[in-house]
Amino acid sequence: AFMGSRFTSAAPEYTLTVFIGLFLIAIGISFLVNGIRKNVKYIESKINFRVLRNHKLLSITVFGFIVGLISGFSGIGGSGMVAILLIFVLGYGIHTAIGTSLFMMFFIAGSGALSHMFNNELLFDAALIAGGAAATGAVFGGVFANNIDEDKLGGFIGAVVLLSGALMLIKAFVNI
Repeated sequence: AFMGSRFTSAAPEYTLTVFIGLFLIAIGISFLVNGIRKNVKYIESKINFRVLRNHKLLSITVFGFIVGLISGFSGIGGSGMVAILLIFVLGYGIHTAIGTSLFMMFFIAGSGALSHMFNNELLFDAALIAGGAAATGAVFGGVFANNIDEDKLGGFIGAVVLLSGALMLIKAFVNI
């Protein structure tokens, strides 16, 4: 993430915002139109992931580094990218990928929060209130996600990703 953030400091903000917005819109539309399974089957028909799937520990380590680099570059959360890699490259189901990426973020966010706490850069009141509300929302979101099939969940995720991309483009064009 550190190396990626060094690169973006030299790139124009407008260009990054438009690029990331268009990328998110394309992914969102694909999830909405095709669902998860059809996207996975299409990608698997074009790329043979057997070597990566046979060496999952190495693959996850390398992808973790790449996700950190991209996250530092783009500002897009690593959890979503890890979920996409777990689904499309390593062949896990969407429910397992989401659970794994959320568990991973527990450690990443926790270590980042500790670092900021040691530098007195933490608003405990706000963190406790927002964190409690977010944890409650996450429990309800997890129950919701576990009670719908993968394609419907993929469509919902696609809508959220599409909306995020559209908002980024609006931000880019409004701030011209």
